[in-house]
Amino acid sequence: MTVSLRSSAWLLPVLVTMSFATDLVGALAAPATSPGSEATTGAAATAEASSGSSISDDLLKMRDPFKRPFLEVKKGTPKHELENYALDSLKLTGILTGPVRMRAMLLTPDGKTFIVSEKTKIGTRNGEIRRITSESVHVRENVVNILGQPEKIDTVIYFQHQNKNDERSGALNPASIPNFSPASSPGESH
Repeated sequence: MTVSLRSSAWLLPVLVTMSFATDLVGALAAPATSPGSEATTGAAATAEASSGSSISDDLLKMRDPFKRPFLEVKKGTPKHELENYALDSLKLTGILTGPVRMRAMLLTPDGKTFIVSEKTKIGTRNGEIRRITSESVHVRENVVNILGQPEKIDTVIYFQHQNKNDERSGALNPASIPNFSPASSPGESH
C-alpha cells in the first residue's frame, strides 16, 4: 500500500506527540518489581526519585500557554512616570504648538498633567510617542504576541473636547444655550 506524502503529513505531529507522551509516562512510572526479584535499595530509590524530580522541574520551567509572555525590562534605564499608566487611561487634554515642534498635554487618571513631545516613553507596554498632530498623539508600543515574538502596535490617543455640543470644533453651539438671543454685531444698526 502506498500513501502519498500529502495525505500522511498530518500523521507526523501525532506520532511525535504520542512518542513524547509514552516516554514521559514511562519515566514517571515507578519500576515494578517481580515477585522473585529483590526490593530496590535506598540508593537506587533515591536515584529514581531524583530522576523523577528532574522531569518535574523541567515541567515547572515550561511557559504556561494560557498566560501572555512578557518583555523583560532592561535594568538601569530610568523610567518615566507616564510608563506606569496604560494608554487607554490617559486623556489628551491639549496640544501646544511651537516654532519647532508640537507638544501634547496628557491627563492621568489620578489628575496629574504631563506635557510630552515626540520620542517620549509612555504606557505600560514599552510605548513611544511617534507623532503629535493637532488632534491626536500617535504611540507605537513594543509587545510580545501570543507566540512569544516581538510585535509593534500603533495606538492613537484622540483629543477629547470638554464641550459635547460641537465635537468637531470644540466651539459652543448657541442654539443649545437656554434663553439665548443673538446680540447684534457692532456693524449692524437697528
